[in-house]
Amino acid sequence: MPISGESLSRWVDDVAGLLVQYLSAFEGKYGYPPDENVVVRAESASLLPGVRSLAEMAVHADLLEFYAVVERVSLPDVGNGIFVLSAEEVLEGIQGLQPSEIRGALDGRIVVFGSDGGGGLFALIGESGQVCRLSGGAWVGSVYEVEENGITSCGANLNGFLQGILEELRDAVRSG
Repeated sequence: MPISGESLSRWVDDVAGLLVQYLSAFEGKYGYPPDENVVVRAESASLLPGVRSLAEMAVHADLLEFYAVVERVSLPDVGNGIFVLSAEEVLEGIQGLQPSEIRGALDGRIVVFGSDGGGGLFALIGESGQVCRLSGGAWVGSVYEVEENGITSCGANLNGFLQGILEELRDAVRSG
């Protein structure tokens, strides 16, 4: 299913509802309180400059659509942790704070848009829009050098990645 403002809005609502259930039982299950777990909706007026700059850089349309609805995601207590950067942070990454190319098992342009709690980076790969988790590679200048065992597919596209987050949260609620 293609990503759209409507599907993203539903995704935010679904995640928020599941977070309420998950976090209400968290301390009883783990013995300590959860960190702040949030999905922050975009306030279009504050995000337009960052999104506009990303559009000028020809960032994949799915990511632009995402930032029209969602500012950022911080789920430190879901799985190993899931963090989606803000549009401004992605822009800073493209400008040198994150790798922008991948070499090794794959070669091409990447856009790093998030990370997990274990040092992995979430990236859109090239024009395809596939989302992969990159880990165990070497970051040299703007290039992330990684072998095949350091690349894990997280979805054929951003929508697949987001549905994976939703499923991980559903599983956490079910096991809770």
